[in-house]
Amino acid sequence: MGGHHGHHGHGGTDEAAEAAVDGRPLGPSPFAPEAVARRRRLMILSLGIALALFVVKGAGWWLTGSRGLLSDALESIVNVVTAAFGIWSVSLAGRPPDRAHPYGHGKVEFFAAGLEGALILVAAAGIFREAIPALVYPEPVHRMGWGLLLAAFAAIVNLLAGTLFVRVGRRQSSATLVGEGHHLLADTLTTVGVIGGLLLVRVTGNPVFDPLAALLVGGWIAWTGFGLLRESAARLMDRADPEILGQVARVLAREARENPWWIEVHLLRAWVSGEFVHVDFHLTMPRWWTLDRVHDAQHRMLPLIIRELGRPGEVLVHPDPCEPTLCRMCRVDPCPMRAANQVDEADWSLEKLLSGPAERPQDSCQVALAEESRRVSAGEAEEGGSAGNG
Repeated sequence: MGGHHGHHGHGGTDEAAEAAVDGRPLGPSPFAPEAVARRRRLMILSLGIALALFVVKGAGWWLTGSRGLLSDALESIVNVVTAAFGIWSVSLAGRPPDRAHPYGHGKVEFFAAGLEGALILVAAAGIFREAIPALVYPEPVHRMGWGLLLAAFAAIVNLLAGTLFVRVGRRQSSATLVGEGHHLLADTLTTVGVIGGLLLVRVTGNPVFDPLAALLVGGWIAWTGFGLLRESAARLMDRADPEILGQVARVLAREARENPWWIEVHLLRAWVSGEFVHVDFHLTMPRWWTLDRVHDAQHRMLPLIIRELGRPGEVLVHPDPCEPTLCRMCRVDPCPMRAANQVDEADWSLEKLLSGPAERPQDSCQVALAEESRRVSAGEAEEGGSAGNG
């Protein structure tokens, strides 16, 4: 992160199952074998549920000939495939960082969510293919009582399992478990839609409501698939997380009141890899401090941020020396290098923390890096042009 010393802090490792701040535990490491095993067991449970409900919905379609139940059964095939892939992804994501993957393996969970979204779109296309002809030439639905009973059973199972997965996934910050839970809850809604279509057929005697319900189901899961693809792409491209940035801004603003040597923070960034959150920012401190004192101040800061986030992660702090232009907002007292009295307070709002340094248009380290990058790029362009001319 530039030319100054940076301090790296971790909130979870493969060597320790727990970390602590002032003697208080931060919680289990995401790489602890028991945590990984727990997530794997849940995904195995999901696979078992998906297989069982596929059989239930397939039997319902075979008994009734309902296009709505066929659409629900097609989506269950997606559930089976994604649950099987999810077992592998949570196992891989649970591996601690290594030399080949220094930032861990957590992004595989976002890849799994993207695969699920793509498969859902394929299922939606299959539903449309079956439902549209049946809408034009509707066919009667048989043994409707059995169809309603089996569909209701599937909806209840999906509702209970989906709620469990979302709750556990959020507690463990697992994108795969949360995504699987939301998929099961969405599956519950689609099954309820199928039940509604069957009830309308039973009440009105018009079989057109069955393929119409199937089309609605197809449209709903297509929307869900697009959402999963969009979110997966954003996470794989390290989209900034507003919630995490807000949490970091709050803890920095709160602790700055007790730590006047935190003169200001700028260039705050945060991104997520699976369960792990990565935070980095530039922290301005007194220029006359020794390196040991700078390191000690940073060391006390890092666990506070991890505790505020409530999830495992790492924090990289880039220290910047203060400049005379910052004296008017600096609360360090006494200061042997003060050039002006304090007349203002530092701005600890999220907008300010995301921007460049106070009282300066750009960070000096960032300017140096940008200039060198431009020179390197220009040199490569010139070499490419010379090679082309040759």
